[in-house]
Amino acid sequence: CFCERCLARFSGETGIDLPDGPVTARARLLRGELREEWTRWKCELIAGTVASLRAAAERARPGIEVMVNGVALGRGDYGNADRGGDPREIWHGTFDAGRWIDQVHRL
Repeated sequence: CFCERCLARFSGETGIDLPDGPVTARARLLRGELREEWTRWKCELIAGTVASLRAAAERARPGIEVMVNGVALGRGDYGNADRGGDPREIWHGTFDAGRWIDQVHRL
């Protein structure tokens, strides 16, 4: 998402100042020169959300398995990973997906 709220949150949490101007120009910067930083931040954000959901599910029903239904990768991300493979392997080193996710299914 490249809405003003997400862009401001990215800047605030990473300390990276984005230039003023149209969202399209800032999105190009994030998908280009700042792609690594943007991707790392988004993965950490998603991982935190998954961890919170898993904890809530576990409290409600101990032993429950959690599945993340959706892996949004851009063409070229993680070695063109949208062509297949286990996302837990793709994300290795980005965050510990296996810690929060029991099942992963490709869409």
